[in-house]
Amino acid sequence: MYLCIYAPSQPVVQVIVTNAGQTGSAVDAIVLKKDPAQEFKWWIKLELPNGEYDYEYLLLDGTRLPDPYSRRIIDGKTRIEIGPGGVSTADDFNWESEGSYNRPNLEDLIIYELHVDDFAAMGNGLGKFSDVQNRLDYFQSLGINAIELMPITTIGGVHSWGYDLSSHLALNERYGTPYDLKSFVDQAHMRGIAVILDQVWNHVRREGALYQIQKNYDLNPYLKPWTQTNTNENQESLKRFLSF
Repeated sequence: MYLCIYAPSQPVVQVIVTNAGQTGSAVDAIVLKKDPAQEFKWWIKLELPNGEYDYEYLLLDGTRLPDPYSRRIIDGKTRIEIGPGGVSTADDFNWESEGSYNRPNLEDLIIYELHVDDFAAMGNGLGKFSDVQNRLDYFQSLGINAIELMPITTIGGVHSWGYDLSSHLALNERYGTPYDLKSFVDQAHMRGIAVILDQVWNHVRREGALYQIQKNYDLNPYLKPWTQTNTNENQESLKRFLSF
């Protein structure tokens, strides 16, 4: 498995890898190599047996942060699952709707937009993907053919509409796991209902990994922090991030 991070202002980048659910020590950190062809890119190849792992990057000032491309973040660390050949098995899912679902044309969409927490919480503020999934027959009875979810990625607090995100790709684990989201999408597709995700790309909270990598906003190659008014959408590295 290869890890790679773009960190233009960092003189050194290390990574701490542990078994899932454990906390590693800085003395166990592994120094990443700097790519001679691209001086701001740090990388390393890791040989890991099959299993679940957590990893976090360690900066020179002691800051620990998850991978900016994390699909899962548990307790501030990137969670991965390794299978045969060192390939992540995180995408394994048996799609029942595969081959039978036909996406509606844009001009035919009838969209129901919702916030997972608020819609499914039943007053307790703890709504989950599974709660929304359990009401798919209700949506079908309304005659809609698309559900738009307000942002579902990791946020900085307990309750939010999701626009003050700290990660662009990792799910808010309060809503459920990637498997839970896929199950919801799959069952929606089984009923002919499309799922649209409201995504935020032009900013991130200050505790987010992209901001922590480069705290000097004028030099930040990615994007603006949550409280800034101007943006860096024309930065070449941001374009690369968005085109992954």
